[in-house]
Amino acid sequence: MAVLVDGGIAKCRIVLSDNAGLPEKFAAKELARCFALATGCKELNGPYEIRIDCLDRSEGMDPWLEDEFEIIVTEKVMTITGRGSRGVLY
Repeated sequence: MAVLVDGGIAKCRIVLSDNAGLPEKFAAKELARCFALATGCKELNGPYEIRIDCLDRSEGMDPWLEDEFEIIVTEKVMTITGRGSRGVLY
């Protein structure tokens, strides 16, 4: 089970790839802002990673519609992947 906050202390952090574009950076800022409003945690500096990425599906994979996104949660990381700039923002 992923624990994002415990006792008012953030146990997660938002991670972007080195080549993140403006949509991913904006999505990360918005997620951090909303997270702070919902939990009261101002800094997200815990060990659990929330990765935000913007990808297009390629050969051998089901095509995504323009605004689709997926969230995959494991014990060590949550990955939020959107197709195109709007998908990553959703």
